[in-house]
Amino acid sequence: MALAFRRDTELSRSLAELAVLRTAQVLDCAYIWSRHLSPARACGVTERQIDELAHWPESAAFTPAQKAALGFAEKAARMTPIGDGDFAGLRDFTPREIVELAMLVGFYASTAIVIKALRCLTRRRDCAMASRASKEKHYAPAFNRSRRP
Repeated sequence: MALAFRRDTELSRSLAELAVLRTAQVLDCAYIWSRHLSPARACGVTERQIDELAHWPESAAFTPAQKAALGFAEKAARMTPIGDGDFAGLRDFTPREIVELAMLVGFYASTAIVIKALRCLTRRRDCAMASRASKEKHYAPAFNRSRRP
């Protein structure tokens, strides 16, 4: 299923990777975060965007469309209601792109649940990678998110 989200979508690859990284932060899943840093960089997500992702609403590193998608993704990952204002921010997205964004967040949210519930990190390399990701300065789970002074 993950390959379908990479190959058969209208949603831009960089926007999709930003949504996956934000979902990983919100759900505190270092494994997903670590596995998506390289693809995100490869499709044009900048180091500044990665560094500022936990504080995306206040950041100038994101376009209005990226912020609209991140807001939608964050609410979907938290399972909080997505209001008319949120959908209004997605006015430049096609209906298909909105559905793809929702499905993408849902897929990675369920992946995070399975990884945590079953303690799926069994290979040493994966455990080390996830551990490293959780210590990186830009990996900031949502529950540790604080406003900058």
